[in-house]
Amino acid sequence: MSNEQTPRFEDTIVLRFDESLQLVIRAHLRAEQLLFALLTEGLKNPSIIDLDRLSFSTKARLAVAMGLVEQDALPPLVGLNALRNKFAHKVDYNFTDKDKADLLNTMPRYVAEVALSDGDGSDSYTRENVPLERILRVLVCLIEARRRDFVEGKKAEEAAVKRLREVLDRDKRR
Repeated sequence: MSNEQTPRFEDTIVLRFDESLQLVIRAHLRAEQLLFALLTEGLKNPSIIDLDRLSFSTKARLAVAMGLVEQDALPPLVGLNALRNKFAHKVDYNFTDKDKADLLNTMPRYVAEVALSDGDGSDSYTRENVPLERILRVLVCLIEARRRDFVEGKKAEEAAVKRLREVLDRDKRR
């Protein structure tokens, strides 16, 4: 290897601030935490599977396979993971508008519309000027909403079983 190909020591320790990198890594971490929580809540015996050892992609696919997350949430999760991997494995990776557009294009239409609109549904952003932070926030909120829906559904099911037992116990005493 010639000296021209060997990076200078000073160049190997240069750290630059990259807001896109920080946003993607934080969104990826949060999405993975939510998938972990969802899988833990959805599995009957979660301790049998070492969820920490599963890749992000496997966790996302397992959550979809178990019906914990709708299938239309998988492409943006896979897209987020691919973007995270670009940053993680290419030291000088520069986030582009195409990366943002690609991620937005993986989202179901109704989710992309939320990212592009404000609270009353009117357009606030175009696909070109929507901030990456907003796209990532909407994606993470989608997973959190699905997790909360699952937890609420589980509570409702437990309450229904409890009421059924109470009714059966009353009938049994008669």
